[in-house]
Amino acid sequence: NPLTSSLCLIDMLKEEDGDEGTEIRKESLDVISNSLRRINNLVNEELDVDSIDSKVFELKYQKIRPDLIIKELIGNYGYLLDQKRIEVTSNLDKTETELNKVYFTQIVDNLISNAFKVTPAEGKISINLSDQGKKLLLEVNDEGPGLTEEKAREIFSIYERQTAMQDQHKPPEGLGLAIVKKYTDAMDGKVWVESAPGKGSSFFVEFPIVTSKR
Repeated sequence: NPLTSSLCLIDMLKEEDGDEGTEIRKESLDVISNSLRRINNLVNEELDVDSIDSKVFELKYQKIRPDLIIKELIGNYGYLLDQKRIEVTSNLDKTETELNKVYFTQIVDNLISNAFKVTPAEGKISINLSDQGKKLLLEVNDEGPGLTEEKAREIFSIYERQTAMQDQHKPPEGLGLAIVKKYTDAMDGKVWVESAPGKGSSFFVEFPIVTSKR
């Protein structure tokens, strides 16, 4: 498994770095390591779009702290955010619920990645997590160009249309948001976007709060 080999090499580099390595290098290695581990988890659990569509897998749930996962992911983008001078603010309720950790992590990662891509330099991104009693609401706001009503309705299914139209050697756009939709649906959640041209976008993901074994 090339991912496992890469992770082993990164661990070796981190151990050899010692006091001589720069702080930026150490932080970069941590980000790469965390990213590769998430990819490795996705591969190992076969959490791909085709598997979700065919429903041939059994989803595993565990008790997680969504706020801590979000904080870690924001930290992973620290260097990139600094380069674009983007300010990120967060308001995260501390709560526990049962979700698939790999799915939830990928949902948040894809939403932050999307916000980073569309937000201009010196812009702002806000991430909020709200415990609403029986529901957990995640909100990611960006200062991108915004979406028309038609684009907002289609944004989560754009990948399916593009794969039918594009050259097979050209990677389609919109896969990240398509995965957000499929992973959210798989965990009985809801996802939607509120947007307008020139006013940025707000992506919402809502899950039922579950504290007992499923």
